Amino acid sequence: MALYTFAYNAENQLILIDLSGVEIVSYEYDSKGLRTRKITPTRTERYYYDGDDLAYVTEENSGTQQNNLKYFFTRDTSGRLMHMIDYTAATQ
Repeated sequence: MALYTFAYNAENQLILIDLSGVEIVSYEYDSKGLRTRKITPTRTERYYYDGDDLAYVTEENSGTQQNNLKYFFTRDTSGRLMHMIDYTAATQ
């Protein structure tokens, strides 16, 4: 039987997912409470912000030092999310 365990920090933010005693995902946040990293055994995603708005995400695969742009976000003049563009420049 697989048992998932979830851990939270003092701000009630998800910081860890454990599967039957093995850490499978961890999360880090900045002082404003914005998620800055998602870490798995094979990759790390880094989140970058423009103020409080997510601007883009990069991914680093295990064993490489290269940060690759994963997603870029565009917003309208009111700050509403309009497009999520992946690394191939395809709009999602």
